[in-house]
Amino acid sequence: MARWVCLRCFASNEEAFAACQSCGLPRGEQPAAEDGPFPVAAEETSPGGRWIQRLGRFWWVILVVAVSVGGLIFNAQRDDDGSISRSGNLAISDLRVGDCFDLKGELDEDEAVDEITARPCTEPHEFELMHIGTVASATYPADAAFVTWLDENCLPAFAEYIGRSYSESALDVFWFQPTREGWDAGDHSVQCAVFDPANDELTGALRGAAR
Repeated sequence: MARWVCLRCFASNEEAFAACQSCGLPRGEQPAAEDGPFPVAAEETSPGGRWIQRLGRFWWVILVVAVSVGGLIFNAQRDDDGSISRSGNLAISDLRVGDCFDLKGELDEDEAVDEITARPCTEPHEFELMHIGTVASATYPADAAFVTWLDENCLPAFAEYIGRSYSESALDVFWFQPTREGWDAGDHSVQCAVFDPANDELTGALRGAAR
């Protein structure tokens, strides 16, 4: 069956109708200028349909905003003095000496980690970063070379940071070393942290604890 379209509201009408069944404009007549845009009939478009279609053209803007807001919600934050003021995700490369943190779940020796949960040192936590250094080597060091570097760098830093030598302390050392891929990409840093084997929920900083 033939149909015609109203020039004011763009509704589709059957051939037999002399006027638009939606707005009443006679067939073939031009709408008056003062009429302005005519609302689309409810059965033609679901509520919000045009807005949703328009929004779809800018979905990437919404995605970027969502990612940014998500980062603000889940990432750790620092005070003006640089100390962690709110718990959250933090890249290992962004750790600073004095930062307190927890690992994300159990960690295997050979498992690569790129992110931890940073916490204010007044909140329960397990580790506290005490030293960051760089390994001077032309090639990726063997495990024994990393251990030698730790003995020569992290243990003296431990004594200075804690106020007691490692051999006399009840505390222990944990460290992050770069993967081979990270090393090849230019990351030659090692981060050394101190922790208490008898307490994985410390609520204060260990710097100067002399334990």
